[in-house]
Amino acid sequence: MSGLNMKPGDRLEYFVQVWDNDGVNGPKSARTRSAEFRLPARKELREQLNAQSQSVQNQMSKSAEQSKKLERELAKTEDKLKTKRELNFQDRKQLQDMLEQKQQMDQQLADMKKMFEEMNQRQDQLDPKSQELAEKAKELEKLMETLLDPETKKLYEELQKLLEQQQDQTQPEMQKLLQQLENKENTLQKELERALEMFKQLQFEQKQENAINKLEELAKEQQQLAEQTQQNDKSQQKGPQQQQKQQELQKQQAEKQQEFNEVKQDLQDLKKLDEQLDGENGADEMKDEQQQVDEEMQESQEQLGKNQNQKASQSQQQAGQKMQKMAQQMREQQEEEEGDKQQENIDSLRDILENLLKISFDQEGLMKEFRQVDQTDPRFVQLGQTQRKLKDDAAIVQDSLYALAKKVFQIQSFVTREVGEMNNQMDESLNQIRQRNVGRATSSQQLAMTSMNNLALMLNDALQQMQEQQRQSQQNQQGDGKPGKKKKKGQAAGEGQMGRMQQQLNQQIQQLQQSGKQGRELSEELAKLAGQQQMLREALKELDKMQQQSGGQKGKGQEGQGGTGDLKKLMEQTETDLVNKRLTEETVMRQRQILTRLLEAEKSARERDLDDKREAQTAQAKPPVFPPAFDQYKRQKERQTELLRTVPPALTPYYQREVSEYFQKMK
Repeated sequence: MSGLNMKPGDRLEYFVQVWDNDGVNGPKSARTRSAEFRLPARKELREQLNAQSQSVQNQMSKSAEQSKKLERELAKTEDKLKTKRELNFQDRKQLQDMLEQKQQMDQQLADMKKMFEEMNQRQDQLDPKSQELAEKAKELEKLMETLLDPETKKLYEELQKLLEQQQDQTQPEMQKLLQQLENKENTLQKELERALEMFKQLQFEQKQENAINKLEELAKEQQQLAEQTQQNDKSQQKGPQQQQKQQELQKQQAEKQQEFNEVKQDLQDLKKLDEQLDGENGADEMKDEQQQVDEEMQESQEQLGKNQNQKASQSQQQAGQKMQKMAQQMREQQEEEEGDKQQENIDSLRDILENLLKISFDQEGLMKEFRQVDQTDPRFVQLGQTQRKLKDDAAIVQDSLYALAKKVFQIQSFVTREVGEMNNQMDESLNQIRQRNVGRATSSQQLAMTSMNNLALMLNDALQQMQEQQRQSQQNQQGDGKPGKKKKKGQAAGEGQMGRMQQQLNQQIQQLQQSGKQGRELSEELAKLAGQQQMLREALKELDKMQQQSGGQKGKGQEGQGGTGDLKKLMEQTETDLVNKRLTEETVMRQRQILTRLLEAEKSARERDLDDKREAQTAQAKPPVFPPAFDQYKRQKERQTELLRTVPPALTPYYQREVSEYFQKMK
């Protein structure tokens, strides 16, 4: 049906008809009864997609639990083999049950992958993804494909063959095979956990992008409805026709209110989904802005019922502007969070890469030392302890890498498998060191170094990709006229920035006055300019609050001295003129006055900052002050030391001298 370009909610009636090839009597036909195909409405599609998304998440969590359970069973069976010479019937039955569980789990993973692909297709039909989200979805799909590892499947097939062989020939080989399968299941758990986190993040970003687009579209429709309301007020139609048009406007306004309620539900769902991600995205429901839009839309509905179309149009226009402002704030917050997380991930990946390289060099140096030492050398134990420390350091890198892989889509699934191989080889080297087998220990160290170097190469490629993506996003922001460094949440625009923006707005108003535009085109331009002026006024109000909080008192240019207070009133008058399409010479003169007053406020603010005087003082030496808990600990330690000195155990003269030297050094 894709070639028909059907829209959500459309219905299609169809039938199938066939003809034969009777060349003598002529072709005869037969057809089936008519059937109907209905594409679900957008609301139904969203509900189905939400249910399908929840099913995918549940299946991932369930598969991870099954893999963890299977790993525990494999470990128990391996422990049994260490104390048994052969497996009894019950042990073999348990292994056979594990093989069946693995087959069921593989089928569930295949079904989950298919469900994810179908959900992606339906999402693209309903709301096409952006290029960035499409690439993330593709990477997640690749990760799901690797969950069904062919190598793991071969190991389970080998286990099946060993179960069919004679018992006395299978025990040593089976023990080694169970260890490999245990490591494979552990790796699968890590990949499933990563896939689940990446899936949640992808769904959040998809819902956020859809909510912003829907809010922007609804803002435009609301402003168009405001124009229709104003035109109906000026219409020459009287009687039933005007009343019918008025009812149609009320119906459309009610539909817009319902659509905005859906947007509010989307914002609430985003907040809940972000809580599942530990609040990493900083989702905000914007309840204050929601309440303002609801009040404007409700007021416009009431005014339409009273046939006060002029006031209703103004309320509708204000509602549209507030929705546009909400969409802009959400988009700015989205870009800010993405930029911050991107830089944080780059820094984390660079640290992991540096630590991994250090461990690799340390492992190489240790391997060379092992090749030069004999197993009877006292240094052998010390080198074994160094290998243990490297293993602990590698575990820290492993945890950091797993945590980062859940956030960064550029890191391939190769990571978890190679990290697992690195740990296995380091464990094997420790095992061989305990057995004083230098040759096999150095061989395992060499393989561990190979895994480290493979990881380093892959992480370096991922780091370059992330840096290139960051450069491209910064170039796109500069190309769109956005600053390279975004403002933090709640931060208002700087005074100098507002002055430039106000000057640009004045030029646009003057150009529009001279352009001679009329009708709908003029209304759209005026609404856009009114929205920009409102944003500047809100930014000025926010800046006043920040200065009052930081300064503690009002300085020059503040409301208390007739500065920005009157300035905001002038801006409100301009907004009223633009909404009511009153673009006169008085409006242009007022805009010049606003710009002059704003520049004066900026100058006074800069002078106030420069007048801050601070007197330097010479540093004074003060005795250190320790907390009471430390003093108590120090007294207890002294009492214990005195107790040891006053009641010494029966020691030989040699150890008595050693104890005396020890206490001397402690002093």
